[in-house]
Amino acid sequence: MKKKLLFVALILISNNKCEEKKGHHSYIKLEHEALKYLDGVTGCLDGNAIVDMFDIKKQILQLKDGVLLDPTPKRTGKVVGHLIFQGKVTSLKTLIQNEELISNLNDASNELKKHEIEKCLKEAKNNFIQSSMTFVNKIRGAKELVMNLIKESCDKRNIKHTLLTEWTNTNGNEDTVFNAKVKNVKDFDIFLTHVTDFIGDLIYSCKKGFAEFKQNQIKKNAAGRN
Repeated sequence: MKKKLLFVALILISNNKCEEKKGHHSYIKLEHEALKYLDGVTGCLDGNAIVDMFDIKKQILQLKDGVLLDPTPKRTGKVVGHLIFQGKVTSLKTLIQNEELISNLNDASNELKKHEIEKCLKEAKNNFIQSSMTFVNKIRGAKELVMNLIKESCDKRNIKHTLLTEWTNTNGNEDTVFNAKVKNVKDFDIFLTHVTDFIGDLIYSCKKGFAEFKQNQIKKNAAGRN
């Protein structure tokens, strides 16, 4: 499991190491001076935080496909459920399509579909909240510094409006604000994309934190062979 995590991490970094472009699935180098006070700092953006970020990225990719992974801090990687729409495993993309089709219709069958979509959205949001809370709790004390990095990432990606910047208005009640702001599947999917892009930028930019992560994985793999 640890070998696989290190291998995936190295592939993600090496494939994008020269791609400081604006756009999804390419990493952007963050340069705000806040990194000086965060990168590699124990209890903040250290090697353990890099693990948390890779876990969140994996969780989001699975969630977009309708797969609910174990969201607990142990991160077993086990599938704990699926998003089900009309009796079938569904994805966020399919839910968005149905959400748009029935948005202006009010007959009984569409009301049932709306209820199913709302149920899926609630399950997906709860899974994301639980899976991301460990990392959020870790960086909450450095919120002002991290917000500078969020804003830089969004500016360089030309993202004008995102729920990510609402974090500055929270006080330990991220889940309440998140649930109040994200009302439909499309907004949720967009938010997940913004989170994935920012986390990718952050991992790529945290040279000290990633170096510690890599070293920790090498040590664990060596210990496992003994």
